[in-house]
Amino acid sequence: MKSLKILYLYPDILELYGDFGNIQILKYRLEQRGFNAIIEPYSIGDNAPNFENYDLVFAGGGADQEQSILAQDLVQYKESIKE
Repeated sequence: MKSLKILYLYPDILELYGDFGNIQILKYRLEQRGFNAIIEPYSIGDNAPNFENYDLVFAGGGADQEQSILAQDLVQYKESIKE
């Protein structure tokens, strides 16, 4: 079985529009198509993610205030994301 590794950004902060359900459906749909979906969460204070290790990066919507806080955290990974 092929694996697809998903980085789930800020699940504790951007859970505004039912995004946990969205990521669970994505996992289910991938598994129905023969993929092993590996979901790894990342939030402020966690060890820095290596974006090269992931096939997909998922982030929920969140409110404007939360987005501005998270943008400050995410900008530190700008170069890593570009790669």
